[in-house]
Amino acid sequence: MQRNILSVFLASPGDLQEERNTARSSVDRVNKILARRVGWQIELLGWEDTLPGYSRPQALINKDVDSADLFLGILWRRWGQDTDKFSSGFEEEFIRVRDRRRKTGKPEIWLFFKEIDEESKKDPGDQLKQVLKFRDEQINLKELMFKEFSDIEGWSQIINDGLIAYLLDLVKFEPEVLAQEHSVALEYDKAKIITKGDKNQDKTVDYPAALVSLFDQIADKLKKGYEIAFDTWEGTRFFLQSSAWFSETHLGEVFGNHEINLTYIKRNDWEISESERWFLLRSFLSDTYNHRPGWFWFKSKSETEIDNILQWLLKNDTNVSVRKGAINLLADTFYKSNREIIESGLAENDENIIVDSIRLIRNAEKEEYLELLEPFIQNEKSRIRETAIEVKIELLYLKDPNQGFSFLIESGTKIPPLIDSKFYTLGLQVNPDLLFEGLKGSETPIRRFCAKYLRKSKLLSKDYCYGLLKDPDSLVRKEGLLELIELGEKIDMEFIKKLFPEPRQSGRGLLGYGSSFSDVKADDFIPMLFRKRSSENLLSQLDFYNVNSEEAYRVLAVDYFQEVETRIRTDLDSEFETLKSESEIKLREQYGDAAESIIKKFKPEILDYIKASYISALLEGLALHGKKEDVKYARKYLGNTRNNMADYAAIKLLSQFGNSSDLNRLIEIASNSYGGTKELALEVAFKLSENKDELLKNLIEHEDKMISNFSIIKISRFDMIDKAEIARNLLASKDDEKRIKGLSILIINSSETELETLLDEYLNQQTYYYNVVTWLDKCLYSTGRYKSHFHTKIANLLAQN
Repeated sequence: MQRNILSVFLASPGDLQEERNTARSSVDRVNKILARRVGWQIELLGWEDTLPGYSRPQALINKDVDSADLFLGILWRRWGQDTDKFSSGFEEEFIRVRDRRRKTGKPEIWLFFKEIDEESKKDPGDQLKQVLKFRDEQINLKELMFKEFSDIEGWSQIINDGLIAYLLDLVKFEPEVLAQEHSVALEYDKAKIITKGDKNQDKTVDYPAALVSLFDQIADKLKKGYEIAFDTWEGTRFFLQSSAWFSETHLGEVFGNHEINLTYIKRNDWEISESERWFLLRSFLSDTYNHRPGWFWFKSKSETEIDNILQWLLKNDTNVSVRKGAINLLADTFYKSNREIIESGLAENDENIIVDSIRLIRNAEKEEYLELLEPFIQNEKSRIRETAIEVKIELLYLKDPNQGFSFLIESGTKIPPLIDSKFYTLGLQVNPDLLFEGLKGSETPIRRFCAKYLRKSKLLSKDYCYGLLKDPDSLVRKEGLLELIELGEKIDMEFIKKLFPEPRQSGRGLLGYGSSFSDVKADDFIPMLFRKRSSENLLSQLDFYNVNSEEAYRVLAVDYFQEVETRIRTDLDSEFETLKSESEIKLREQYGDAAESIIKKFKPEILDYIKASYISALLEGLALHGKKEDVKYARKYLGNTRNNMADYAAIKLLSQFGNSSDLNRLIEIASNSYGGTKELALEVAFKLSENKDELLKNLIEHEDKMISNFSIIKISRFDMIDKAEIARNLLASKDDEKRIKGLSILIINSSETELETLLDEYLNQQTYYYNVVTWLDKCLYSTGRYKSHFHTKIANLLAQN
């Protein structure tokens, strides 16, 4: 067969090297499988393939760009470097192929964007700005359609499927070639159709009568030369069976999202053939994004039968996405596989299959399988290597905890889940000497774990703690210092500041702008030091202009409230004018006339910052020990301090003494805050609400995603009369996360009969979403531990913020 060449140029900036490598692997795989069969070979070119020469570098690369039959462009965060003529190499390459396409109709242009998280879009930087601008231009031009992908697995599937489909579309079969294809015979005997099975022997297969009748009509029209016209469902049924046969001879093809969902609508009406059933199984197993239902057709299968099917597919299916789906499901459901299946997966070239095969070794919990891990302990791919090491550590630990922990010290880079789970219960069955050994030369996460575990176990001596203070990692040093303080060592702030020096700051430092991040700050230890002091000593520390005074006051308000109760309210009423005046008198006594220049250095915005710190400290004390009338301070200062520093403490005070009149203010604060303050504001609003049902219904429509998610999670846990109605309304949401959370509520709170009714009604709507149907199918019709796995998984999705 004559070999034709499809020239593909791969264009991307330097932040997509893994995607470039994956594209090359896909081309190699497609060439290996298809080239001999269809007479086409893909030649993938990129800047790496350009030979050196005396010319502008991009001009040399452009020769390959200009000869390409298919231009494959990928963008993520980077736009690239200036080429003297264009803002980047990618732009120059894209403009050239676009202009050639406009003039000649060639080449074909494929454009892909890797998804960008929302936080990056808020502050994109020059490179990402260019990418986003280019993307918007393509949308406005409506000249070509691009696709997006989220991760390397999604990219691998897109490029692999796309190249196969494109190559097959190029193939022009001659009559003699068609005659050689392994195809379905159009000969039948009413209820039976003869298909080509074994090369030497036809096999008789029972096909559903409706399917036979359909093919009977088609054959009759073919013989008479009539035009064949299908309605939607006849066409779908013909396409399903034809695709199933085609899949058996053409690279294990599978149904796409639209086709399998269209078929699913007729699941109760059609009796499907075994070849269709098999084809549908392979199709939904190859699904990466929960868009393909199919468990319905296997609801009569037992857990063991499903296990055997998945193992067979892993060993024998020609489609890598099917093999990936099969082994991933086995690994996720903690199947204890035999050695033959594991070795089959380990022999694959696909990274995901290898990783899941290693996970099967972990599931098996057999010491004799340890040797299978050895070839992967030093693998060049970090994900494979780290998984193999983690599994070996856990298997060794199950056999002998000391042996497992020794291997962790020797080879580990992170703490495996099995060992990490032992921390809170102090259930690590390891010789303490090994924990001390782990503090010496191990990776940073292991040293941190050992230091925290030894401190929690009260096994650190003073001398050893002083040794930890020399560790290069600040969190390890922190554990040593915390234990020294607990042991009663005299530690002052100067000593702590040397251990944890202030990070360099730019901009307005004190007011929170431009400060660089540090794991541990010296000021974090001030409260602990102050709690070791008497109330008299802390009172002597109160000085409006002293940087540590606010923390002294906080400890007084929390730990010695009765002694300072009157003073707290006086200072809040006067907004600390009394404390400020007392401190200025001390300054004048100490520095004389120079005190005025010191006081003037404290600009209004700095004074506001200091006041906000004090307000936060005192409101925290009132939240713990105050009276009902103290709620006035929370209402006065909520949202009204510098950088909203006192909001968290004010909300805590409202939680104790507030009422429903504070509801709107709390929602407003939640809308404009982040992290713990947002979460606390929502929790307190819910607590104080007199009509919780109405509050949650309103919040679910909030434009702030975290607020909406909070409402959904509360609805799932709160006993509401119309919970099911609210959840069903979410199934129509354009927001994918809202839909799945709503579905999770229904799955948790409904019987299977109710869910089957929901599925039927949902499919009868004019518009519905594939992932809702797919999750219902999984949770309704899967079996045994597979059903338990899907129920657990969707419940976990509900709990995620």
